[in-house]
Amino acid sequence: MTKGTDAIAAERERQIAEEGYDAAHDRAHEHQLMAAAMCYLTAAAHPHPSDLQRPPVSWPWADRYWKPGAGRRRNLEKAGALIAATLDSWAAADAEFARPRVGVPEHTNGGTL
Repeated sequence: MTKGTDAIAAERERQIAEEGYDAAHDRAHEHQLMAAAMCYLTAAAHPHPSDLQRPPVSWPWADRYWKPGAGRRRNLEKAGALIAATLDSWAAADAEFARPRVGVPEHTNGGTL
């Protein structure tokens, strides 16, 4: 991995270990995770991220959860970790959808309804 991907992975691990934002939580908040990632990307693009005391209007949660980093890199790490959480959530949902269901008969008419 690169330094950037290592930093994103470390932030994602922190979110899980310290904040308790596990896969079950993420699956219930997929759209909010994407919106939050966009907000942190916006903060990373801001010339003075430390000036961003209040969250953007698109911030999906209560203001108390807005925790921008002191610099652009930290905000990119947070955005990347939120994007990774969304992708992991989608992968888990895809795997769940593809798993055979017990007690549900397979479709037997050649794939047409």
